[in-house]
Amino acid sequence: MSAILYGVPGKLKTLIDRFTAVRAAKIDNLDAAITSRAPASTALSNGVWTDARAGKLDNVAQNTDPYLASPSELVPSNPGASTNVTTINIGSISGLSNGTTTSTSFVDIVNYSGKGVLEFCALAIYQELCYMKLIVDGVTLADFSLDPSASNWAAKAAVGLYLNTSAFTTIALSQIPFKTSLQIQARVSTTGTAYVYYRYRKSA
Repeated sequence: MSAILYGVPGKLKTLIDRFTAVRAAKIDNLDAAITSRAPASTALSNGVWTDARAGKLDNVAQNTDPYLASPSELVPSNPGASTNVTTINIGSISGLSNGTTTSTSFVDIVNYSGKGVLEFCALAIYQELCYMKLIVDGVTLADFSLDPSASNWAAKAAVGLYLNTSAFTTIALSQIPFKTSLQIQARVSTTGTAYVYYRYRKSA
């Protein structure tokens, strides 16, 4: 027993040396420091502070989008010219895609989810009245009709420039960025076939 007690004075001295006045004051104020924190009512809930939001903050540098804030100013409010032109010869124009519809209700010619840039979009029809909508990131940027005169083709560009002459056809590309989605819709009024010519590129 005496051998065990011999070590007690040394251990007490070590404890006293470590238990300084500064450490004692911190212990005295421990409860006060906790209760002075922001009340629970001001804290973010799990419903607000989700794993998805936290992940976006972790990758904020990688997710910074270099695109223009708004593409709406790049689309004319009254796109296209009123002059009738002959049909677009898709075979002589490299790199354009096309779609058609005979529906009297709007249908999707393009419905893409993701990032990219729309470079060209035009509507064409023979004799009949038709309509087209261009929707970028859920916002309608162009909504117009095309009504050629009898026995004529007509074409109207919503994005880019289409110039047709008897000698050659010129397509000028534009740059309309989209961040989340691109929709190109078309319909006819009563009869006929509406032709939509377009070009867009995807980005990662």
